[in-house]
Amino acid sequence: MIIFPMLLLFQPVSAEQEDYNALLSCAAFHAVEAERGESSNREAQLAASRDFLDVAAALTSAKSLGTSAQADLKQLQTDYARHLREGDAKAMAEQWTALDLACRELYPALGKVLAENKLDDKGR
Repeated sequence: MIIFPMLLLFQPVSAEQEDYNALLSCAAFHAVEAERGESSNREAQLAASRDFLDVAAALTSAKSLGTSAQADLKQLQTDYARHLREGDAKAMAEQWTALDLACRELYPALGKVLAENKLDDKGR
């Protein structure tokens, strides 16, 4: 009986869904950092969260992933905050650092997508 839930973790996921999940994870990461971090850095964290969320939301509408980015963000943000409160401090620090590094790798692609969207908006 324990095997079945674990099999759900190994189901194939489309590339669009993987992109969406990565973007949403970074949006949630920055939203949680805005809540728990220094007030001087709060606006920058919220802006980064909004940027990741905007691209995730655009992806859902363009690819019809059938999900609400805002609702998914709230759920993921709640999960992250709970894990940070309840988890083993060392393990959570390692996971949080890994998530931070993964998000940093997405920044160049995120900037490119946002720049392209601004150019598209000006062309209309």
